Amino acid sequence: MHSKDLLFIDTTLRQAGSLILSAFGEKVQSTQKKEKSQIVTALDLASETLIISAIKNSYPQSSVLAEESGLLIKDDADYWVVDPIDGTSNFANGIPWFGVMIAHVREGDAVASGIYLPVSDEMYLAEKNKGAFKNGMRFEVSREANLTKTLVGYGMDGSETSCSYQKKAGIFKALLPNVLNLRSTNSAVDYAYAAEGKLGGLINLENRIWDVAPIVPIAREAGCIVSDVFGKPLSFQKENMNASRNFTLLLASQPLHAALLTIIRPVLSE
Repeated sequence: MHSKDLLFIDTTLRQAGSLILSAFGEKVQSTQKKEKSQIVTALDLASETLIISAIKNSYPQSSVLAEESGLLIKDDADYWVVDPIDGTSNFANGIPWFGVMIAHVREGDAVASGIYLPVSDEMYLAEKNKGAFKNGMRFEVSREANLTKTLVGYGMDGSETSCSYQKKAGIFKALLPNVLNLRSTNSAVDYAYAAEGKLGGLINLENRIWDVAPIVPIAREAGCIVSDVFGKPLSFQKENMNASRNFTLLLASQPLHAALLTIIRPVLSE
């Protein structure tokens, strides 16, 4: 039996996903944000409005930190993080690589979360110390320990928020000989597939809190190590409730996480 958090997350993500899917494949108008690779559509706003309304009704004491609305502060020790469409540029261009993501954060720790991929109808849910579930079935990350046998996700934006273009290219060059191949949808799909083990790991250089908080419980409960690209743990304490802060992400099983760190650390330290 799922907890109140997971039942709420499941219901709310499905409602938002249904709303988004109803417009998928149509000509979607978008507006560019400050960063050239970031856009927003009316469906982002509609999805976010739906989710925030649901949070206010079910968790009136909680704060909300959402991609488009920013921070609605009530209690900085108890807040929800909302990404109404992760992969908006894919969605707007009729590419089915997008999802909806939310997480419940208490005392700086993401304790429950969900990622829903509407096109494939895949729901990923997790709660701290209670396991990770895909469409109701518990799952664990792959036990494959040989990096050369795995596909690895490598995501970034077309900016120098995290590091220079030269270092981004250097990471790509360093990874390619050591993995089966590289993949990138730069969306919720990459996060979910890495936690599930379809991807052997994921490196993503540009993330906001609403990108990374939802994957943390899912990946950890599936048996993954989740850190920044230097191997340090991610923190969602009050000082990180900042919509403009960049988070880097390295997600993989323990042996593959260690192998990926060994490969990318020399590039990042140059």
